[in-house]
Amino acid sequence: MTIYVEQRLARPASQRVSPRTIAHAVYERTEGNPLFMVTVMDHLLAQEELVPAEERLTDTAALEKVAGAVPETLRSFIEEQFQRLSPEQQQLLEVASVSGAKFSVAAVAAGADMGLADAEETCARFARGRQFIGADGVVAWPDGTVSTQYAFVHALYQEILYDRIPAGKRAQLHFRLGEQTELRYGKRAREIAAELAVHFERAQDYARALPYICSAAETSYCRVACQETLRHATKGLAWIAKVPASAETEKRELLLQMLFAHTLTTLGGYHSLAIKTAYQRGGVLSQQQGDTTSLLWTLIGLHSFHTMRADLAEMRPIGEEILRLAHTTADPTILLAARTLLGATVYCHGDVAGAWKHFEHEVALSDTQKRFEARVPFLCVRAQILAALGYADQASREMHRAIAVAHEIALPFTFAYGLTEAATLHLDLFALHDAHEYAEKAVRLSTDYGLSLWLGIGLAVRGSLLVMQGQHAEGIRQISDGLGRYQATGATLQRPYLLWSLAAALWRGNQPEEALRSLDEAFSIAWDKGLRFYEPRLWLLKGEILLGKEGRRQKAKVPHPKSHILNPTSQTDAEVCFLHALESAHQQQAKMMELRAATSLARLWRRHGRATEAHRVLSTVYNEFTEGFATKDLQEAKALIAELSQ
Repeated sequence: MTIYVEQRLARPASQRVSPRTIAHAVYERTEGNPLFMVTVMDHLLAQEELVPAEERLTDTAALEKVAGAVPETLRSFIEEQFQRLSPEQQQLLEVASVSGAKFSVAAVAAGADMGLADAEETCARFARGRQFIGADGVVAWPDGTVSTQYAFVHALYQEILYDRIPAGKRAQLHFRLGEQTELRYGKRAREIAAELAVHFERAQDYARALPYICSAAETSYCRVACQETLRHATKGLAWIAKVPASAETEKRELLLQMLFAHTLTTLGGYHSLAIKTAYQRGGVLSQQQGDTTSLLWTLIGLHSFHTMRADLAEMRPIGEEILRLAHTTADPTILLAARTLLGATVYCHGDVAGAWKHFEHEVALSDTQKRFEARVPFLCVRAQILAALGYADQASREMHRAIAVAHEIALPFTFAYGLTEAATLHLDLFALHDAHEYAEKAVRLSTDYGLSLWLGIGLAVRGSLLVMQGQHAEGIRQISDGLGRYQATGATLQRPYLLWSLAAALWRGNQPEEALRSLDEAFSIAWDKGLRFYEPRLWLLKGEILLGKEGRRQKAKVPHPKSHILNPTSQTDAEVCFLHALESAHQQQAKMMELRAATSLARLWRRHGRATEAHRVLSTVYNEFTEGFATKDLQEAKALIAELSQ
């Protein structure tokens, strides 16, 4: 088929259309029927569907045309077969086409107002001759009805027969089928909610369709079928205006708004203000219903949206409202989520000690609540803050707890988030084996479920590990790929970290100028968004890069182009950066970054004959640590202190 398509598309205007892509689409459309494939392809070319005059056609546009192609010759062929049938047979097939590509005889018999035995015999006769339909197993309904299931031998048969039914009659048939199916399923009707929603929608009975589209959206959300959930939620929200206003309608709209916002967030759609609009509308509906719990969850969702976009000015008033309302409810899970968000906000501002106040004491949860998904971010952020405060051992233990909870809950988005947090934490602590394990799992899980946000971070960690192994080019490529994927989601919160990762990789790959450009971008975002907790990390790396450049200049005996500009007392640019990092980390009480800055500064001062000052600064910071002595940072600091003591 590909060769045939290549030959037929051999013209300049079609150069942007991939023959392989078109061939696959035609195959899917015709289900591999050779006659249908050739007929559809010839129809598309005869109608010049693949060669528009005004512009060259892209693969995407071409696929849309293939998906909707119904050649007139095929339509006439099927219509001719259909006209040879008796009125009863025609009625049965029309009802079957309304039922769907697959249908049970019991449903069709009820819709066609025909006896079950007669319907079974007619369908069996069609199937024996492979005319229109074929047998496809047996169906047992909850009410005890058992009948044969059939399927149209080709999707085009079902489409063409469906299209020929007048609109009014189609609506009546959909209503009748929906009503009969609903009746036979009884209390188990939710199991086929999507099917019933379609029937009642096409019958234009939106009041009856709405509960089923809500159930279908909930079911697909629980299955992490994100695109399906979005389709159901979007469709349901469009029906709200067509349904009489009531308290029940408001509850269903609230559910759909939350599912829509949560799902778009899961897919990493932070560039879309539709998420904000959905949460805000959810908040209005919650207030109208006097539902404080739902209001809190809409505010928490809205706060999370602004957190990922690093809209710190928007986060503060929402956070204050969450805290106020959280104390009016006895639900500890809400208090847990509120603490996590508020503590994370304070952490973003660079107040590590202040952030710890929100995490110092765990919220008491019952056994049934311990699997609550908000425990994962609580434990993850708690671990990150512990690490920043200098408690590396506790941080690692807390992160392992978070992953254990995430694994038990088994929600892909939450698990992927936890894995990326674990990967970044252990990379930062130079626990490279754990970092690699978590990063690989994060990449696999995020790829499987299309979670671009966490895939981006996972790729960046994996790339950083490759750079540490000396695979600079591949590591830089993966970090850049991760950064691009992350940026495409519209999120901003971790962009400075990813740019820092790229800068560190470029520096190790002997590309200092490119590294500095990446750092400049990271600084710009951090300062613009008020993400002060990144400052020590960024200043420290900038100092190391400048120090490396200074060393190369001295070896080459090239004068420093900016000597004495940053500080009239002849401090080097690198020293100024280290001092900035030290001061910033000290103000934030970020002890681990303060130790790193003190170590880099001490090394530099030792080189310039200032060993006494170096010893005093480094030992002062080092002596404040009470654990983590096996980590790379503390081991190096201890060794340097010993050297400075000699």
